[in-house]
Amino acid sequence: WKFDGGKRPMGGGRLSVVEKICPSPALEGYRNKCEFTAGTDVLTGQPMFGFTVGSIRERVKDGDEKLGEIGSGCANVADPSLCTHVPRVAIEVAERMTAFMRSTSLKHKCYDRIIGEGVFRQVMVRNSQSTKEALVVVQIKSEGLQKSELDAIRNGLLQVCEQLNEGWAAAATKKGNDDGGSNDKEIEQSSGTASSNGGDEESSRSCYRIVSALIQYNETRFEVNCDSKTEVIFGPGNFHESLLGVRFCVSPEAFFQINAKAAECLFETVRDWVSNPVPYPDEKKEEEGADGEVVETEQPVPTLKSDAKDSSTGSSTMASSPPVILDVCCGTGAIGLLLAKSAKMIYGLEIVAEAIEDAKRNAEINKIDNVKYYVGKAEETIKEVMESVSKQTEGDIIAVVDPPRGGLHPKVIEALRNCERVKYLVYVSCNAKSMMEDVKKMVQPCTKKLIGVPFKVIRTRPFDLFPQTLHFEMLMLLSRDHERGKARPNATRADRR
Repeated sequence: WKFDGGKRPMGGGRLSVVEKICPSPALEGYRNKCEFTAGTDVLTGQPMFGFTVGSIRERVKDGDEKLGEIGSGCANVADPSLCTHVPRVAIEVAERMTAFMRSTSLKHKCYDRIIGEGVFRQVMVRNSQSTKEALVVVQIKSEGLQKSELDAIRNGLLQVCEQLNEGWAAAATKKGNDDGGSNDKEIEQSSGTASSNGGDEESSRSCYRIVSALIQYNETRFEVNCDSKTEVIFGPGNFHESLLGVRFCVSPEAFFQINAKAAECLFETVRDWVSNPVPYPDEKKEEEGADGEVVETEQPVPTLKSDAKDSSTGSSTMASSPPVILDVCCGTGAIGLLLAKSAKMIYGLEIVAEAIEDAKRNAEINKIDNVKYYVGKAEETIKEVMESVSKQTEGDIIAVVDPPRGGLHPKVIEALRNCERVKYLVYVSCNAKSMMEDVKKMVQPCTKKLIGVPFKVIRTRPFDLFPQTLHFEMLMLLSRDHERGKARPNATRADRR
């Protein structure tokens, strides 16, 4: 198998054909979330918001003699403007915030991780290429600040956002006048810049508007603090994104795919696989070429017929009634809401309460009422959800999982594997290694804990969601493998419910 070091999986042979990778529509400036760390510019020694270079641990290992001096515990950062995957709108925010930070009279401008002092820690910029909305969050340590100093930071952030909005609006007006009223599509076609970065960066940046600005107070030594207090300086405290005609309200900390245009390709494929869960043909067909040589060609992807039968069970490959969708690690509800029209009911599970509030708001915005959300760790809520689904609804269940890089919790795998009504599983992953470990447990023979009929992988396709990097997103479709295994005979029906 591709991600198993070439080893033969259980049962022999390959698990699935790896289909052709789906390219990203945008290759440059595609990130819709960027985090810039406050630190010392490695070239000038001045305070700057940029991307970290190395770590304090590495500097300790290298014997940096300056460590321990005041200010030496600040992060070393580099100018992000040459990073091709970072949009210009985010870089401009970082540059303006850098200028403001340098203009302050604060003794320790950047947070020092060794002495635990300093004010500015991070600037996060989130933006949408579809709605042209942007959100800015400045993370600071406010302990020890005078009220006047804190007010100056608030006013400075407000002023930076107002200046950027005014500048972008003026640039858009000027460009419109210079182009004689040509629309953006005509501009892109005439300039020829749309092929590499998904559009004219200058014209698209001119249309942006910062709709929310916030300050996050982190008084701990940790970079991430789930209990941090957040203050909204202006705006609603969120921004909007749009995917495949569905509008999403996104909070500052809520998860959302960082390449929205490529995510549309990914989610459209998920939607197609859910409505048409058939295997990709891996058999080769020999044909005679023009020169008389025999060549191998792949068969076309089959389409689902209304009367198609599953060869292993003799039943229809797709239930006559719409399926129930179990959306595990649902975030702001993107996948579930995009599937809502073709589903009887959507059940979403998410650990971040803020994201669930966004998901509920998104359902209201799009007038979708066949959804229900559960807050908590998936491994703790999934049993309750599965019992509720089994009692309240009929028909097959299609589970869609989009876990963090660490993969699914063992209890989640166990619950999905042991629920007989889960006929198909769509696995979305940004980490092929953890995905491999989870899929192994889904396809292996029955054990004392994994008592349900094993799954089999029937489709696999990678997506280039992270151009200019080595990373990619992987999508897998699994179905029950009735030919290879049966549920444990000593398992009760309640265990497999």
